[in-house]
Amino acid sequence: MVMVAGSTTEDPSVVGDGSRIVICGVTYAPNLGDGVIAECMAHALKVISPSSSIMHVDLAAREGYGQVSVKGKRGLLFVMRAAPSFVRRLVVDAGLSVFLARKALPKWRALFRSGDIVIIGGGHLLSDYNLNFPKKIELVTRLAHEVGARMGFHAVGVSANWSRRGTKLFAAALARCSFVATRDAKSLERLEQSLPGIDIPKSTALDPGYLAKSCYSSVEASTSGVGLNVSDPDELAQYAGNASIRDKYDALWIALVKAYADAGYKVNLFTNGAEEDESYLAHLADLASKEGVSGFSVITRSITPSDLVAVIKGLDLLVGHRLHAQIVAFAHDVPSVALGWDDKLESQMALMGRGEFVVPFGKPDADTVLEYGRKALAGQVDGSKSRALASQAQDDLLTSVRSIISSSPIAARV
Repeated sequence: MVMVAGSTTEDPSVVGDGSRIVICGVTYAPNLGDGVIAECMAHALKVISPSSSIMHVDLAAREGYGQVSVKGKRGLLFVMRAAPSFVRRLVVDAGLSVFLARKALPKWRALFRSGDIVIIGGGHLLSDYNLNFPKKIELVTRLAHEVGARMGFHAVGVSANWSRRGTKLFAAALARCSFVATRDAKSLERLEQSLPGIDIPKSTALDPGYLAKSCYSSVEASTSGVGLNVSDPDELAQYAGNASIRDKYDALWIALVKAYADAGYKVNLFTNGAEEDESYLAHLADLASKEGVSGFSVITRSITPSDLVAVIKGLDLLVGHRLHAQIVAFAHDVPSVALGWDDKLESQMALMGRGEFVVPFGKPDADTVLEYGRKALAGQVDGSKSRALASQAQDDLLTSVRSIISSSPIAARV
């Protein structure tokens, strides 16, 4: 019997038919939560399909960690936020068309081959922010479909923000696939509402990030104490459809640094790696210096998922917005407090049995967060729960791979 630690899946090699497995997602995104997903998925696939080779296709055509797909993203985001919605759509659509034609199309066309098993996921990919994912996913599925690859979606998040054009593009992509598994019931409900006539098997599957403890077992912790996982509040507000609350979060983070430092904790400020988050972290550090706040360290930007895991796994407490920082903490039995901003974070925290540690979005007063933190530090993460979710995440991936392998390449329907 071969298994990932904690799994009850026997004889996983039955899915190994020697085919190449291609994971399509945003593997090399600066926000390293996406890299955690991809690496955990690859880690499990090496066990459940040992005869298959595994490769990654990044939907921004990056080829490794630390690569920049959009130069000056911070400034571009600032300009785009101020622009009318129709202007944003026109600008992004034009830029995407050039990117896909000049960079992605030649690279991806030469990549896929007959017999490939293409897994699109995980992460929040079925989301339509100015047609970004709809156009990329439609293209990558079209090219894979043309050569007879077998395809499916695994553990993908689904947003309710699909435009009319985005819906058509996603419908075309899904019509080429034999299976789709969303990462939670809410995402499945949204998928069925957006595409009520979709005629392929559907299910839910746990986020591969729950396998982080097994995947990163050789990674040594690089710090300890309290980790404040900082995110750019303007970007969070934009995605959540709320007005900017930067001043509130400035005050919150500074107050948390003071409180935990005064309580004797080593305080670490860090991000998941995104450029806009790093810019906000630099702003916070400068603000703290001007206000005479001390007793904290700014962690050097993580470049790889292993770097991020090393920061998180040795902490006494994690506080932050980012979902996969929370999942990595949970997998390593680190207590955490989630600063809520969208329903995917809330649903995953509930799944972990930690829904009581989610602070509502837009209400980031320090006293409230500190009280949540006090309760988190007084308790402990349920290790049996984290092991059970890791086992289920592997079994769900096995189900998805089996479903894709058992299908024949789908004849063109779009």
